[in-house]
Amino acid sequence: MAVYKSVNNPMRDSNIFAKMFVPLELRDKSPQTLLWQNSAPNSSRWTCPIALIAEQESEDLLRFVNDTFEPQERRSREEGIKFVHDNETYEVEVHIEASMKDLKVRMMESGLGGADCLMCTTRQSDWKDVEKLNDDNYFNITRTSEKTLEIYNKMIEEEGEIVKKKNDYETRTGLTSESLSECDHSYITVTHQYINGTTWFLKMMYHMKSNLLQWTARGQTNQDKISKAKTTIIADIEKKTGLRFEQHDATQ
Repeated sequence: MAVYKSVNNPMRDSNIFAKMFVPLELRDKSPQTLLWQNSAPNSSRWTCPIALIAEQESEDLLRFVNDTFEPQERRSREEGIKFVHDNETYEVEVHIEASMKDLKVRMMESGLGGADCLMCTTRQSDWKDVEKLNDDNYFNITRTSEKTLEIYNKMIEEEGEIVKKKNDYETRTGLTSESLSECDHSYITVTHQYINGTTWFLKMMYHMKSNLLQWTARGQTNQDKISKAKTTIIADIEKKTGLRFEQHDATQ
């Protein structure tokens, strides 16, 4: 999150690292009933900051934040919450999910700097294999922080370095450093994927409109074709949907 700099602003870093808490839902286990659900979990109205640090993401920062909060989160999951209200005792199980972390943070936290995927051990070549893509079970979520820790403990040397060998992806599965978090990374960051996905689809539309059926189009002539197609497509989208893509707000 950017900090707007000014002459009198004492801030020296243009980034704020935020750890926040958002309540999602409350259920009654017997019978299984949804008592309350957050209808707008991404709204700032529900976001409760528990740490705001003016610093760029780094391994030291992530280690500090996770060492501070994850033990408390672990106790909450293991022990739950127990309280008495109107002479009635209530026991609440606590489930905590981590989300809204970009790829840079997730790579540092997981220690999987050499992995192609943080949710399973497949390779990029597998993603282009039609037979594997048609297999419903081939791309199951199989990575957990517990499994990653087991691999780390097996491959760590006395000096604290991970043993790395050529073509050892099957055993090391992309592990390059110690994990900094107990959290699994079995989720997709919706906001980032929405932005990336929209950009990719728009790029494909520009290229198809230009009759350039390669992902990378070199040369000024091809760039001019894409630029012309982009102008046409963006105008059509805005006319039919009211949405303005790839345009900066001139009022800012």
